[in-house]
Amino acid sequence: SPFRRNTPKPQTFQQLTELSVKLEHSKRVLKTADDLIGYQEEIHMPVNVMGVHATNGVYNTTIGILLTLAVLAVEGFSSGGLAYDNAGWSSYTTTGVEAE
Repeated sequence: SPFRRNTPKPQTFQQLTELSVKLEHSKRVLKTADDLIGYQEEIHMPVNVMGVHATNGVYNTTIGILLTLAVLAVEGFSSGGLAYDNAGWSSYTTTGVEAE
């Protein structure tokens, strides 16, 4: 492997102990680096919509409700001639009241 150093293999117990200490130190350094990298994202002062954290779902639902209410309000106040029968079907009339 090109990353392996050409270091002599330990021959004595002392050399083996020194190598073991170096490896333990390297292991602690790598563990600390891994702990620092694997952080949780901190959310500071999140935006709230009606007391709920504004996630994508809450945002989309709120916008959907507001747009639906706006469409219903425009339809209800317009004199476009839409009338509804007893079954709930809509029909277009010129006066806004369905002729019989």
